[in-house]
Amino acid sequence: MTLHFEEPSASHPAPSPAASSSPAPSPSSPPTSCLNCSSSPISYQSPTCRHPSLCNGCAMKQATGGKCKVCGEKFFELQRI
Repeated sequence: MTLHFEEPSASHPAPSPAASSSPAPSPSSPPTSCLNCSSSPISYQSPTCRHPSLCNGCAMKQATGGKCKVCGEKFFELQRI
């Protein structure tokens, strides 16, 4: 999955902070639940991209390889965190 971001331009100006009635969004915190099953805490990451993403049970199912749930990079092993 590839994400594309566009820079604000004259045709689509960025909203001013005063124009918005909602508070500024806070930076997102890293996930704490498994990105595969969403029921257990994250305990494994891919050693290549270092994105924490899998719990123990899901990591055992993907121990021989897969794709990172965050960036899609292929991995052939997992690292306990």
